Amino acid sequence: MNEKKHKSLLRILIKNSFLIGAYFVLFLLIISFLSPYISPKKFFIPTFIGLAFPYIFAVIFILFIFILFRKYKKHIFIFLPFVIYGFYISCNYYRFNFFNSQPINNKAIKVMSYNVRLFDLYNWKNNLHGKNKIFKLLENENPAILCLQEYYYQNDGEFPTTDTLIKFLSANNIHAYFPVVNKNKYFFGIATLTKFPIINKGRITFEGTSNMSIFTDILLCDDTVRIYNNHLESVRFGKEDYNFINKLDFDINNKEVKDSKNILRRLKNAFIKRAKQADIIEKHIQSCPYPVIVCGDFNDTPTSYAYKTICNGLTDSYIESGKGIGSTYNGKIPFLRIDYILHSSKFKSYNFTVGKDDLSDHFPVSCLMSFN
Repeated sequence: MNEKKHKSLLRILIKNSFLIGAYFVLFLLIISFLSPYISPKKFFIPTFIGLAFPYIFAVIFILFIFILFRKYKKHIFIFLPFVIYGFYISCNYYRFNFFNSQPINNKAIKVMSYNVRLFDLYNWKNNLHGKNKIFKLLENENPAILCLQEYYYQNDGEFPTTDTLIKFLSANNIHAYFPVVNKNKYFFGIATLTKFPIINKGRITFEGTSNMSIFTDILLCDDTVRIYNNHLESVRFGKEDYNFINKLDFDINNKEVKDSKNILRRLKNAFIKRAKQADIIEKHIQSCPYPVIVCGDFNDTPTSYAYKTICNGLTDSYIESGKGIGSTYNGKIPFLRIDYILHSSKFKSYNFTVGKDDLSDHFPVSCLMSFN
């Protein structure tokens, strides 16, 4: 009798395997919706699922189409609201903006943020060539406000990044902070360059890491504006981690299982650190008496707690004026938007652009900005 029950249950499971799988993916999609509202400090698993939102939504959309045209039509109205909301969330990754307006006067300024990966320093054979190509890109873009992460400076004249940028951009005002200095010669950090007068500057440091934020108060059209330049916690993958990611297949051995656990552990630690850093940055922004422009490499996607926290009360320039795919990570994993330009309601952005120059592991982002 028990054997018959087991066989009957097995037949039911096989018969409904498609629906069981579809509802499991739907469950993952719902968790990804909730991930920005759950701090990884309290519970980190939703953050992993939120990271995978673009892929989960793509799967659920395909399943929804299948349900729509097959015998599962009675399930349509269960899936439909989540699919609609998924399209709304996916606008954080892909924008149409057919009616993007233009600045009404010539007072709009260009703002740019770029993780330059130390100007390709560790490409030992061609680092000067890589550095010069980045310089040429920045010279052509000619931003009035430029926020650089993973900034590198060498004070012996062999790698004169600061002097060259000031000359190219006619941006005599610079705020740089170097938490890592080697032999009092090699400087690693973050920098904000601007064509406008700097009247105040400061930094936000995070415990136990070289990642940081700096803020720079500038005088813009007789108003004080605060520029935040952020570089949140990196995952800090080692060479073996990248080799594992690049060679992913379905033939997993014991060593690869161990490598995958190492990657998950690094991701978890980075998620938690970024959540703490985002809380500190958001608190600092909320206490600022001036309108703000918030730039940087957040190392987190729009379906993350860190992004939602920092974006509190601010406008995302990509959502306001971007078009097309917003991916800013130049690597093996597609659809990662982790670099941002946010701003107060006193500003309006135009023509948000993600550059496609293959000079770093990030693409530069820029937009025009004017007072509202």
